[in-house]
Amino acid sequence: MVKWSEISWVEMKQILEKTRTAVIPVGSVEQHGPHLPLGTDWIIAHELASGISEKTNAIMLPVIPVGYAEYHMDFAGTITLTQDHLRDVLLDICRSVIKWGIKRIVFVNGHGGNLASLRSVCLKLRDESGVLCAVAQWFDTFDEVDGWKATEHGGIIETSLMMGIRPELVDLRKAIVPLPRPLTEKIKTISINRVKFRDGYIHVFLRTSDVTNEGSMTETESSKPITDFSFATPDKGKEILALYVDYLVDFCKEFERIKLPDPRPSRLDNSRST
Repeated sequence: MVKWSEISWVEMKQILEKTRTAVIPVGSVEQHGPHLPLGTDWIIAHELASGISEKTNAIMLPVIPVGYAEYHMDFAGTITLTQDHLRDVLLDICRSVIKWGIKRIVFVNGHGGNLASLRSVCLKLRDESGVLCAVAQWFDTFDEVDGWKATEHGGIIETSLMMGIRPELVDLRKAIVPLPRPLTEKIKTISINRVKFRDGYIHVFLRTSDVTNEGSMTETESSKPITDFSFATPDKGKEILALYVDYLVDFCKEFERIKLPDPRPSRLDNSRST
């Protein structure tokens, strides 16, 4: 494993002759119910990125622990950046690594709220430097693992991963994942971004406290409240972690093989040549 900040510049110069891929873990500091630590998102992202770097030639950058979590700010301890500030920080970091020869960037994102900023970064970097970026979110990789929904906030899979990484930070005695409160008798809340009205679906952008007092909640229509966390053990967490790491390792290897077309000259370039 190669960690960007733990080698000398001389070693870095040699390593960059062999690899062109950087892995950047990005997370959040926010509530995940009464049983998980505020740093759950960045801890999981860091562990996944470490696993990728260990099994590929990719260089791992230091984790970005704070993301966009303004809609969680009603829960004590949450820290947020604005979406614009997060985008600008990531752009500055990426422009730095691109200067040293990086051609592929894989963001390992542990928090869905960061996605808008990450998408903006990916599009901007491709436009200005031709560098191709990918955003890997473990909860999007598989819809279910062992029959449990991966997207539940503070749910079985997220809890299992933390049990496999930092079990001393998990208190299963307090674990609960309720259904989000409906907004009205006729508007059913599916997640803080999606509701169901009659037979259709509408995007409504809520604060977490609008729909849960615990800070954890189910986020899919077919889910049931979760109170039994006996499935979540350190061994099961390590097994699930390995499943995600192996998938992401295979993706990163294939991602490096992509051959992009030569960039088309911009209209500005054409105007200069005439």
